[in-house]
Amino acid sequence: NEQRNATRKAMEIKAALKNLGSDIENEELQVCNRVVDADAMQQSIEEMNEQQQMFFDLVVRAVADREAGGSPKHYYCSGTAGTGKTYVIDCLADYIEFTYGNVNDQMSLPSVLLAAPTGLAAISIKGQTIHSLFGIKVQTSSYSPYEPLSDEQRDRRRTLFQNVKLIIIDEISMVGAIMLQKINLRLKEIMGSSEDFGGVCVATFGDLLQLPPVKSPPVFAGLTRPAARKIFSGCGVGTNLWHQFRFYELTINMRQKEDPAYADILELTTMEVACNHYLSLRTAYPKTMALFSKTAEVQEFNQRVVDSLGTLTISIASIDKELKIVRRRKQRPWQNRENSILNVRASSSAPPTALSLPTIAGGLTSNLVLTKNARVMLKRNIDQSKGLVNGLTGVLEEVIVEAGSVTKLSVRFDRIPNEVISITRVPVVYSGPRGSRHCRLQFPIELAYAVSIHKSQGLTLDSKHICTITTIRSSKPREATVFNTISQHDFNTISKWS
Repeated sequence: NEQRNATRKAMEIKAALKNLGSDIENEELQVCNRVVDADAMQQSIEEMNEQQQMFFDLVVRAVADREAGGSPKHYYCSGTAGTGKTYVIDCLADYIEFTYGNVNDQMSLPSVLLAAPTGLAAISIKGQTIHSLFGIKVQTSSYSPYEPLSDEQRDRRRTLFQNVKLIIIDEISMVGAIMLQKINLRLKEIMGSSEDFGGVCVATFGDLLQLPPVKSPPVFAGLTRPAARKIFSGCGVGTNLWHQFRFYELTINMRQKEDPAYADILELTTMEVACNHYLSLRTAYPKTMALFSKTAEVQEFNQRVVDSLGTLTISIASIDKELKIVRRRKQRPWQNRENSILNVRASSSAPPTALSLPTIAGGLTSNLVLTKNARVMLKRNIDQSKGLVNGLTGVLEEVIVEAGSVTKLSVRFDRIPNEVISITRVPVVYSGPRGSRHCRLQFPIELAYAVSIHKSQGLTLDSKHICTITTIRSSKPREATVFNTISQHDFNTISKWS
């Protein structure tokens, strides 16, 4: 039995690795078909407030000037949550598509393309993730080198981009300076132009006081020398593309305009707030979600909720296997010596298999603890056309066990309530001890009674809920601004959870 299980696991890893490479190379661009109703578009434009209308006109004129032979202009529209940034994005996208697009070739020749750093944020604006749209690989380290597109991928994107007049990027606070430079180089490559951003007008939206990029300098920072050398082969040292973006700010809060008292409370960024008795809310509001600033707090809170439910839990261990490193060149005789200086490492003398592997690798945990009917969150983009993207929440309805091993998880997601989706294990390759390479197979699911603030970016929480951040200091205003995205039907005093 042990031999059969080992053989089966090895076959699963082999198949998963094959599919992983295939998926990355042949990823399809799932461009949303933007159907524009002229009357509805005109009504939406007329309902803009004065600030929104001014920025709308700026971008429309910039696109028209570029079409007339002028220089491309780039804009950054700032504003806290509720000021109508998404509304302006929809109006701009509809207008540009209606004005410059061809309804017969909209899918293959769009006039406007929209992107965001996360899957949920991309769905909310009917766009794609930045990685998917521009063909940028997800970085595996802080200095993952920039790679040009393959001939096939470049040709596909050149066809897609040939009629593009405007590129819109939302949630710009989560886009770092390194990613902005990658977008710049990719657009040059796709458009075949030496102009910055390929000569295409770019409009960005977001609030720079909100969430910063992960393991990257902010978008308004220039490239450091190490980043330029290791990622871009020395190009772009001291370059600051953000200086090309013209600033505009929306200050009128449209979301809380009927409740000015609540709007004033949302502007407070120095008070400490937290959840008051989360479990007491779940009966009336089962989709209540708690937000924390630290991952450790999220894990502790999720475990507390599961323990309090008193239901049977199941632990699902990941399948980890060390990969053989294929050397691309023949070793010289002295490199094969047992005591060669090339083999000396400042690390433990224990064999790699005896050293502990990471608890979390590529977002996949080594031990997944779940319970039936638990609130869960998807941690991978599985099928963007169906809305199955990283950050999607739902309820775990069934755990499928075959031959003593969990093979599938059946989840009913909130955004797809009429269908139960089967989730299978996905692979991730990561670095282990002593420079070894490992593959992990695990279900891309995690408990979601609580999530980190970074994970909640792009989420719209419609039901009544209370945020449970343990500490918010005046030195971290970006953490406090998350409260602007919270919708509540009734506001009561929020006390600190402990």
